[in-house]
Amino acid sequence: MSRLCILCREQIPSGAKICTKCDSYQDWRRYFGVSSTVLSLLVALVSVLTVAVPVVRNALTPDRSDVRCSVLEWSAGGVTLVVSNRGVRPAILKNLRLKPVTSTGRETNIIFAADFADPLLEPGKFRTVRFHRVIGSVQADLDPVAKLQPNYVLVLEIFPFASESSSVNCENWSDLHD
Repeated sequence: MSRLCILCREQIPSGAKICTKCDSYQDWRRYFGVSSTVLSLLVALVSVLTVAVPVVRNALTPDRSDVRCSVLEWSAGGVTLVVSNRGVRPAILKNLRLKPVTSTGRETNIIFAADFADPLLEPGKFRTVRFHRVIGSVQADLDPVAKLQPNYVLVLEIFPFASESSSVNCENWSDLHD
């Protein structure tokens, strides 16, 4: 029993997967004409992409730290932050302060001292950091959040590299409740 080739219409055996006259596939592979030229071009493309993708990714990824912070706990004794570095460069944490929202001159910065020994935050890492309020060199109690929120923004200060900002606003400061 025989049938006709899909491409050249010559007689071929009924179970044949390739035509004996024109060498064309008779099943789904007929839609994918992969010649040696096309195959070599695909291999070359994969080779180039293997080298190019990391180069493009590095070019589009800024070479800096990307520090984020959120308040975990606010109490009279101090404030605990969760600080993360989503960048590719380490960050160096300096201190924490409450910065006045407006510059009317009535409010001044409220400075905090850090309770950590190592200020370095590696890329892709996070940790909790504890701060306490200081007046001069004396540790002081913190006011309630509700009293401070209308007039201040909580800012974490970092040591800036290259084009980085030297301060990071704490993301959940305005949503924080006593």
